[in-house]
Amino acid sequence: MKIKKGMIFLILIFIMGILPGVFNSSGYLCAAENDQQEIRIIILHVNDMHAQIDNFPKIAWLVREERKQNRNVFLMDAGDNFTGNPVVDQATPKGEPVRQLMYKMGFNIMELGNHEFDLGQENLKRFIKEANFPVISANIKVESGTFPQPAPFAILKTAEGISMAVLGLIQVDDDTGIPSTLPDNVKGLKFLDPIEIAKQYRFLKKQNPIFIGLTHLGADVDEKLAKEMGELDLIVGGHSHTIINEPPEVNGVLIAQAGGQAKYVGRIELIFRNGKIIKKSGKLIPISSIQEEDPELKEMVRKYNDNPALNQVIAHLPRAIKGKMELGHLTTDAERVVYGFDAVFHNSGGLRTDTLKKEVHLKDVFALHPFGNVIIQVEMTPAEIRSLIANDYEKHRDLDLKVSGITYIITATRGGKVKNVEIRDRKGNLLNENRKYKVGMNDYIASSYKFDHTDPGKSLMVTVADTLIKYLKEYPNVCDGLEQRRTFESIAPTDRLTQIGETKVEIIGGQGKFTGSHTAGNLAADALKWATNADIAIFPGHVVDRSLIINAGSPFYKEYVNALYQYCRKNKTVTVRISGKDLKEFIHKQSMRKANADFQPAGIYFTVYVRPDGRVTQVNFVLPNGKPVSDTAIYKVVLNDYEFDKYYKLQDKVKDLEYGNETIEKMIIDYIKKVGIISKDITEKRVKVIHN
Repeated sequence: MKIKKGMIFLILIFIMGILPGVFNSSGYLCAAENDQQEIRIIILHVNDMHAQIDNFPKIAWLVREERKQNRNVFLMDAGDNFTGNPVVDQATPKGEPVRQLMYKMGFNIMELGNHEFDLGQENLKRFIKEANFPVISANIKVESGTFPQPAPFAILKTAEGISMAVLGLIQVDDDTGIPSTLPDNVKGLKFLDPIEIAKQYRFLKKQNPIFIGLTHLGADVDEKLAKEMGELDLIVGGHSHTIINEPPEVNGVLIAQAGGQAKYVGRIELIFRNGKIIKKSGKLIPISSIQEEDPELKEMVRKYNDNPALNQVIAHLPRAIKGKMELGHLTTDAERVVYGFDAVFHNSGGLRTDTLKKEVHLKDVFALHPFGNVIIQVEMTPAEIRSLIANDYEKHRDLDLKVSGITYIITATRGGKVKNVEIRDRKGNLLNENRKYKVGMNDYIASSYKFDHTDPGKSLMVTVADTLIKYLKEYPNVCDGLEQRRTFESIAPTDRLTQIGETKVEIIGGQGKFTGSHTAGNLAADALKWATNADIAIFPGHVVDRSLIINAGSPFYKEYVNALYQYCRKNKTVTVRISGKDLKEFIHKQSMRKANADFQPAGIYFTVYVRPDGRVTQVNFVLPNGKPVSDTAIYKVVLNDYEFDKYYKLQDKVKDLEYGNETIEKMIIDYIKKVGIISKDITEKRVKVIHN
């Protein structure tokens, strides 16, 4: 029997009338019962784990528990799983422990990060092929070679059949046009502007009720993406290692990121009803708060870590080496001493750990220098060296390059425009403009940094890590001088600065730990003592920017204060009355806790005795008149209110406690206006450090 067209139309109308749930207001086809119920979707996410596999068993346990309680749990990775742990980076094949662990953890999808390329394209190609989850990135175009073209997006579906489009994007450096890795690692690949590429995939929102950006762009770029792409419901990000405890909404787009180093897992909850998301929220779960571990992964990690070659001890140091400055100095000293360079540079981003403990294992060096960077020798004039330093500073807006063999001072505007670079050799002499110097740098600087050089450079065919291993094994006194600053910056005067005085002496925040009092600290302490009419002022030296120099014989501008003293616009003061006995005990305990002569005083002098391992053993005190601090006398002391409330634990030792209303910034500005000329009084040694 034939059915007329009009009859078919009536039948369709009838069907749609009795089955209204087949079509929703958004135009998506879905089951009727799904329109009437709320569907909870859980997205767990990590980023920038950098091969820190020790926390993987806890993450796996968390994922398993979530999947027991919810039907729709998706585990997403926003990139940078390699580089940072020699157990992974030196494995055979490289990176394999991460792949196997991610397989067991049940990841649903991953976006490529820039450090995925550190181990080479062939290695990454194998990883992608053997992964049991999609690995995506929309703004990579394969132009030559055998690297597989990544899929730009993937579609994930809930148990109810709701589709989620996940679009992948990788960061691209503006100056190089590639992600942050060695250029040789990405030959044959073209990287396109991530935001412009993302716009080409707006159609995914029309085809899928949920649209997610899985990005390795950094939090700032994620925000720009959200402003341009309101079609996105959610951005799960990485690259900047940003800890976003409560993901904000920008242009209706929830932006999340989970720090780095596998220290957090992000948890996002989407509530879906009637074809759309009606609620979205997120939070971070610190891995330290998880007590349970997946037993299978725990055993796998134990076996990976049980590596006798990497666990061998290669050196015993007199003290731990802490912070990027000291580690950068150690690295550049090693290259200078071993290969006889005049000057050596190393970028801060190439230092991947914060500490070398007194007992140094082989794996500690590979963790500090995981990239396998090779040392390059370049013959350079002073003008060419200045171009390297200036271009680097303008790019990073920071003293990024660590050095050995030289010191340098950058004079730049507050906007970061370099006006001058002064370079001196180890003896304090300016470089000879008529000669070339033998300069060492790693191949990442040589190939990725912009600077003038007629010599293309030659490879020494040896890695930074191997050089440091040799240095630690064979050379004595490797810790000497690491705490002394070698790079400084000065503010160039402009018409926009407001002069409030002038200085007859150089104002600087000192060289580092255990170097005693410094002019910047003395100036601040004097200002606080004057503003509060206290007997004694104690200023925390660690809030002083140690890299900033204000030259002798120059104007002192209002804007210098905030640049020189961190948090001075927020912090205020607290004045207390305290006995001499309790004051001395406080300073002694605080110095031992900090393992640092941190206090910058006015109205009191003290001498700190420090052991070779960096521990404070004794502190002696004297007043400006030469008399000792009396145990029974009561002194009016002014302190930083933030430090007092959070660290000092003096509340039960003091009386007449009074919080000030003015900021430390205003106190210092008013003091400089009063004195007019900052004199040599602030050069006196109020804190002496004696090493014994």
